[in-house]
Amino acid sequence: MRIGLLIAPPAVLEPMRYVMPVFNLNVVAIAALRAALADRTFMPWYVAQVDASKTLTYAALDRLGLRYWRSAANFVLIDGGERARSLVDGLYERRIFVRDRTADPHCPNSFRLTTGVVEHTRDAIRALEELCGVR
Repeated sequence: MRIGLLIAPPAVLEPMRYVMPVFNLNVVAIAALRAALADRTFMPWYVAQVDASKTLTYAALDRLGLRYWRSAANFVLIDGGERARSLVDGLYERRIFVRDRTADPHCPNSFRLTTGVVEHTRDAIRALEELCGVR
């Protein structure tokens, strides 16, 4: 299950109504969103996890010599260069699922790594280090 949320002034949101699908959410996703918003301890915890994960990820990518774009979201876009396909496939084989963007003409050879729970991020970093031959 996945849900995104945008909070903004009505003037900012109004144009988006024309590009969003009419039924873009289901009842389960809406119930999960309400529960998440009501849980006042989860959000600060998760935001702290994302911040720590991004710091770990940036440091690892610098060590590995992989180009990336810093993000205000909970993911990092990584340019895998000539080895992008083998990195994406190798991560997948290790059950680290990234958003494959290698064929996207706007960001060729790239993939998107979610930076959420620190424990999961550490697993992804270890896998990237193995694939890049660095430990």
